[in-house]
Amino acid sequence: MSPLLLIILPVLQAAEYRVVHLGDSVETIAQALGEPALAADIRALNQIDADTQPAIGSLLELPITPGPPLVEQQGAVLHASGEVTATLPDQAPGPATPGLELPQGSTVCTGPGSYATLRLARSSGGLAHDDVNLLAETCLTLVSAVSRAAERSSVLRVESGSIAIRAADESPGTVVVETASGITTGRGGGFRVSREADATRTEALDAPVAVLGAGQEVAVGAGQGSRTATGQAPSPPVDLLLGTIPQRPQLDQPLRRPDFGWTAVEGALGYRVEIATSDDFSSIVAADGAPDPSWAPQLLFLPYRVQGLWWRVAAFDRVGFLGYPSEPRELVLPAGVGP
Repeated sequence: MSPLLLIILPVLQAAEYRVVHLGDSVETIAQALGEPALAADIRALNQIDADTQPAIGSLLELPITPGPPLVEQQGAVLHASGEVTATLPDQAPGPATPGLELPQGSTVCTGPGSYATLRLARSSGGLAHDDVNLLAETCLTLVSAVSRAAERSSVLRVESGSIAIRAADESPGTVVVETASGITTGRGGGFRVSREADATRTEALDAPVAVLGAGQEVAVGAGQGSRTATGQAPSPPVDLLLGTIPQRPQLDQPLRRPDFGWTAVEGALGYRVEIATSDDFSSIVAADGAPDPSWAPQLLFLPYRVQGLWWRVAAFDRVGFLGYPSEPRELVLPAGVGP
């Protein structure tokens, strides 16, 4: 009889992280966790000497703490349009189809003209959740997604492109977005993060966020934006442009040709138009820029076997900050077009 070969595979354990904010120290973080003695464990886990403190904007891994168990959340692909690929840990890249589960360490990338929506984490009851929209030519890694009782926290790394953390429907979760330039962190979603050539742009829409870089922290209120150049402190917040009002096509007018128009926004350098198959824009299928308050592409490929299409538009200013989107307006398809 052949001897029994026992192979023990390593088990990936859920990891919880904490951003170091202004005024934080290893000791105050341990106290906030309810166990001052954890300071030594935090230092050991993150290789921090006893006589030093982590820099503002550092991302610390936390040790296991007493209380409710820490549960790793399984991310998932909710929507994919166009060329969207997923690379799971220890696997080759493959199509990111809706329903694909994303363990921590997974990377999702969208190609030109392609979009995706991911679910990061859910509450224990399954109702509250954190979702992120990936715009075209974006690569995102799900570093961590965990929950403890009803609390949720996720860490994302954006290598390129733009993402939008959607506002949570129920209880807020904490989402940390890491780039080569710094960190943006907010609770409850409702903010965007975009990688530029040598900087990161943050736009807070529904709730305040903290932007950290080069050992400095800036509080960005709802309706404001900040840019963080690599190796530099975040810029002071600036006000975002307000939303516009769609005018063409008129309500209840069938879309016979792609001719869109909206009211001009003072101070706008241009506009961004988005079309989705849901009124919450969790399923974007097309997006484009326009220099003026009108958009009439020669060709517009849209899915027609859908229950509905909606469009919205937002203005961006002269330094690139994208403002508030307009209220969604449904597109009426001509008779005979549709499911």
